Amino acid sequence: MSDILEDKKKGNKKGRIFKFLHQTSTFMLPSLDSFSSILKTSTSSSNIRTLYCLIKCMFCVRSKVTTRSLSRYSSYSLRHLFRFLNKDIDWLCIRILLFIGLEFSSSSTYIFATDETVEGKSGKYSYGLSQFYSSCDKQPIKGICVSALSLIEVESKTSFMIDIEQVVYSEADKLRIADDKAKKKAATKRLANGGAALPRGRKKGTKNKPKEEKKDDKASLRAFKSIFSKTLTAFGKHLPVLKVKYVVGDTAYANENYAALIEEKGMFLISKLYTIAAVFEVKNKTKGGITYGEKFDLHNLDKEYLQETEQDDNGMRTEIYQLEGLSQAMKKRKINVVVHKTIRKDGKESVHIFFSTDLKLDYKTLIKYYRIRFQIEFDFRDAKQHFGLSDFKNYKEKSMTNFINLSFTMTLISKSMVRKAREKYKNQKLGILDLKVLQNHQFHTKSIINWFRNNPEPNFNSLNEEQFMPHDLINAA
Repeated sequence: MSDILEDKKKGNKKGRIFKFLHQTSTFMLPSLDSFSSILKTSTSSSNIRTLYCLIKCMFCVRSKVTTRSLSRYSSYSLRHLFRFLNKDIDWLCIRILLFIGLEFSSSSTYIFATDETVEGKSGKYSYGLSQFYSSCDKQPIKGICVSALSLIEVESKTSFMIDIEQVVYSEADKLRIADDKAKKKAATKRLANGGAALPRGRKKGTKNKPKEEKKDDKASLRAFKSIFSKTLTAFGKHLPVLKVKYVVGDTAYANENYAALIEEKGMFLISKLYTIAAVFEVKNKTKGGITYGEKFDLHNLDKEYLQETEQDDNGMRTEIYQLEGLSQAMKKRKINVVVHKTIRKDGKESVHIFFSTDLKLDYKTLIKYYRIRFQIEFDFRDAKQHFGLSDFKNYKEKSMTNFINLSFTMTLISKSMVRKAREKYKNQKLGILDLKVLQNHQFHTKSIINWFRNNPEPNFNSLNEEQFMPHDLINAA
């Protein structure tokens, strides 16, 4: 540092201070010009500059990521960031162009993965605030729910977030949920008072009536339908060479509504049935059509369906079966079922039932694609832990939607930055938190150096400590 100050005193503007600043610049983002060339067709140049600044600030903030905390590290004012978050921004187009410009490989195989994430929020006025079931808390919590669709590269097992949409209950949804709660409450009260459960089936003597086709219009299905349709349209416009054959979802997507929606687009669903689900034989009628046959005993399947057996050193045996069957969740659609049975040393068994609407898909590929679906969960974790999905304070619809989209856009950009950082430092263990530490320290280092550059005769004493003012004060914005 003394050599740097000596160069400054001599007026050597091309001296070691600039070399030092260059060496400490380890930020892995492309330059602003490159970033603008990637996104020039998606939004205005002013929005691109603001977004570029926000991305940098995201990696500077070490604690809670909110609009105010971002403004402390930004060259823009807090008011400017609020105006940016109240604009109409095509985030889907931005993420697709970033994916094409930073990560797309024509030689790779891709599949779609879909899921929902719930984040608890307080207050009363946040857009879409309601009671959603949280798998982490094992109960419904007050918060928001986000439906997401990501593109997973099979070879590297890396998820790239493409589109998201907030799940919002309509008035019809709220009435249906309230009615279900009232029925459950009445049944609990009746049983508590010594009453009997209501008899199943219809009353004796009632005549047959034609069944009414009930249209499933739940909030989750609406959100998925919206993002799925928009994503395929956008990829057809910006990246028509991309061919995706499979959409992978967890047990919540194992029903006919999602399968039919995916089949309309010429694709196949891969999912998983509940462990207590029943699988039936396919029985073809003589006049055509399909009916349910005998129920399979999934714990004692015939050896003709056995595809693979493996036993480890601990005495645990794994058996994999593949068959065609029917499930009530999929109505009369034939499905390709793969049963993964694990038998422990003490004789206890566990059964996992995977399936696909592609009847020709082999069991190894089916299980492999379902397992890498979990990569989308890491996007949810990163958005919550590092990029403000758990911390933001926005509550109006537009600003809230934009901040949520910004958080998930950061998960896409961070994949490229982490990969470049690992290559540069030859350390495969580097992660997002390491990048945030690096960028935060660089920010403060540059602030200190700039302060020395603006003082003609700097002296190292206790007075300098009081004179230095950091740029990220709590009320600086």
